[in-house]
Amino acid sequence: MKDLIRADVELTPLYRATEHGWNREDFVDRVYGKGETLTILKAEYEGQVYDLGCYTDIEWKSDKGYKGVKKNCKSFSFSIKNSED
Repeated sequence: MKDLIRADVELTPLYRATEHGWNREDFVDRVYGKGETLTILKAEYEGQVYDLGCYTDIEWKSDKGYKGVKKNCKSFSFSIKNSED
């Protein structure tokens, strides 16, 4: 995954479920209000392993109730299927 990120971009790890906890609140406590984020996770489905993720330049936050989606052209999601080939 590191090969996909430009050398001049500095990443600071904020949350890792195995270290910080698996609950939603554990995630929220560490990422809300931090600004733009790159979220990466590993998942297994039907015997295949995938790297999944998303980037957004809008900070994670909770507005009391649904306020609609903010227009944003700089967000994207991705998935990479890992194989042994």
